[in-house]
Amino acid sequence: MTRRSPRNVNKCVLGAGDALLIVRCGYRWRTRERAAALGDAMYSAAAEWKFRPKAEPVCGWDEAREKWLDAFDEVAAAGRAAGETRRSLYQALRWIARRRRLGPLRSFGQDCTARVLWGVAESVRGGTPLPKPLMDDWRVFN
Repeated sequence: MTRRSPRNVNKCVLGAGDALLIVRCGYRWRTRERAAALGDAMYSAAAEWKFRPKAEPVCGWDEAREKWLDAFDEVAAAGRAAGETRRSLYQALRWIARRRRLGPLRSFGQDCTARVLWGVAESVRGGTPLPKPLMDDWRVFN
């Protein structure tokens, strides 16, 4: 396994927490206010690390990975509850125009960014590197 940089581990924790705050309608502009609103010790530590970096991250990669996956699951569930998983011709055409291919039919017509994030989550859950086509999709839609 490759060594993860402390900066990237902390960014993973911060990104997961920010996503939760957004989906819970509690996002704040100031980092310390976000930490207080979320009330998560690991997020608070990562927020402090952002201002005073150290040689070691606030947690290990496996913990950060689990934090990200938990946030992904909550955000995905909120999207399904809000009906945001509906398919549209616009999204299908957007994918084809930007990627010059159909991609998997099971995700045809889904929001392009969500489609890529589902692929990323599958790779992260499986502990596998992102395949090249998924990395290409990430570069296009992220």
